[in-house]
Amino acid sequence: MEYQQYSVLLFQFGVGQRVGYDPGWIIALQAVGGAAGNMICVHNVVAASAVVGLAGREGEIIRRTAIPFCYYVLTAGLIGTWIVTVLSFSG
Repeated sequence: MEYQQYSVLLFQFGVGQRVGYDPGWIIALQAVGGAAGNMICVHNVVAASAVVGLAGREGEIIRRTAIPFCYYVLTAGLIGTWIVTVLSFSG
């Protein structure tokens, strides 16, 4: 598993370099995107629901999480786009 994560990291680093952006920011934004995906990941919601005694209410939980998820993704995406294009453009 570690090798796969390292491969993805190298791929993202290379993409950042090729497009002329700071690869560190590209990798950081990927981590933000991964965290956002975990908010609505069905497997994570099912597991967490079972742990806290809300099994069978996964659909409701995902629906209630949708608005915070959208806010998080849009805010992080806009800030990330600004950082990458304005602050770290090297080409």
